[in-house]
Amino acid sequence: MDKSYHILVVDDDFCISDIIKNMLEDEGFQVTVAPDGRSALDVYKIIGADLILLDIKMPGMNGYKVLEQLRRESQVPVIVLTGLCDTEAVTRMIEMGANDYVIKPFQDRELMTRVRAKIEHPQISTN
Repeated sequence: MDKSYHILVVDDDFCISDIIKNMLEDEGFQVTVAPDGRSALDVYKIIGADLILLDIKMPGMNGYKVLEQLRRESQVPVIVLTGLCDTEAVTRMIEMGANDYVIKPFQDRELMTRVRAKIEHPQISTN
């Protein structure tokens, strides 16, 4: 990659966010982690991001509310990370403006492929 892209990882599970952060940093990305929705919006407003990996189920402000607020002011690519194998939840997030999704537990290679696809070609759907 010519540019060091910045990715915001939003997940209340420290183990998952730490694994993702390390994986992305190993691939040359700059990574910021937010443990909840409110923090994610604050971080995004201050430093921005080229891509957001967003969990749906979080205490306080969930992923639905975060995405809704993001879409009012930005078209930053968003990949939903979800442990919900619920087609309705994923469909709702896509209808709300998410660009892609990955179901947890995920394969590292799949996540990296989807991240690269959205960074390099944000308008193309990978699902």
